This record gives sequence, C-alpha cells and structure tokens, in this order.
Amino acid sequence: MADSKQSKRPRARQMKPEERKRLLLDTAVSCFAEKGLSSAKHADIAAACGVAVPTVFSYFPTREDLTKAVLNEVARLIRDSMKASLDCEGSNEERLFNNAVQMSALTREHPDYMKVWIMWTTHFAPEIQGQLKLFEKELLDVLCELIQPGSSQADPDEATHDKARIIVGANIFLMKMIFDGIDEKRQISYIKHVISFVLADMA
Repeated sequence: MADSKQSKRPRARQMKPEERKRLLLDTAVSCFAEKGLSSAKHADIAAACGVAVPTVFSYFPTREDLTKAVLNEVARLIRDSMKASLDCEGSNEERLFNNAVQMSALTREHPDYMKVWIMWTTHFAPEIQGQLKLFEKELLDVLCELIQPGSSQADPDEATHDKARIIVGANIFLMKMIFDGIDEKRQISYIKHVISFVLADMA
C-alpha cells in the first residue's frame, strides 16, 4: 500500500486571474523577442508557462489580441520610463541625458521588451504599424517637452518634432549598442553627441 504521505502531493498554487494574465503576458513578451512578432504562437507561451494552450486562448482569444496585448505592454513600460524624465530637475541637456540613461537601464533590465520594440519599428503589417504610430506619437510628445519645455501646451513646431524623432532613433541605436556589447564609455559619448546635436541651435 502506498504511503499516504506520498499520495498527497502538494497542489500547485492557484493564481488569481490578474496574476495569471501577468505571467502569460510577461512570458509572451519573451516568446515574441525570441521568435519574432510573426512567429510566436499561443502554444509557445503555453509551453513556456507550463499551462494548457486553451488557457492562453482564454486570456488572448485571437492572434491579433495576443500581439496587441504584447505591444501595449512594451509601449507601457517604455512610455512610463520616458514620462519619468519629465519630473527630473535640471536643464534640458540634463533631462535628456537622464532620459537616455533610463533607456539604457531599461534595456539591461528588460532586454526582451526592448528587442520587441526594435522588431516593432520594422514590422509593416498595417494593424501593427497603426499601433506603432500611436505609441510613437506619445513618445514624441514627451520628448518635445524635454527638448522645449512648455511645448505640450501648444503644438510643437516641426523643428522640435524632428529633434524628438532623432532622439527616438538614437535610443533604438543605443539599445543595439548595448546588445552588441559596446562599452559604457562609448555609449555615454554617443549619448552626449546626440544631445549636443539636438540642442545645438537652442543655446
């Protein structure tokens, strides 16, 4: 007769729906970073989480729902970090530098999220591009405020918008430098050159 203690295996901890969704979403970001926006599937996420495939479908009923949720989560993390720069004290140059430092820290702490962002910028499916444009507008609004304080109260001029676009592109290349193992001294030099260029005619 089997030992009664052996027959009573501990049950896995039951997760609240919001906890389960958070686990699935975090795992989905990692799967998208590894396999690509077009290749990661519900089954990949289920396997990585150790749950049944229908469990993933119960939270993200379609492929479109899953992709949208992943991109919204990536956008939230980056947007919140960018917005934190608005609360920093100091000159425009100091706040822009702080923003770049935060992007560097985010890349090291959440590499999968940032890899998905890089993939997102080069994905041309109409529905994904539409979501990207909305996200990029939010980033540009924050950066315009960092470059030209008070611009959020009115429509920033095209020059300020162009400078904000330069910084978005520079942040993406900064991430690639980090992934490529470029040393921190060169990263800092790169950041300072970009900020100097952006603010050159505002002295």
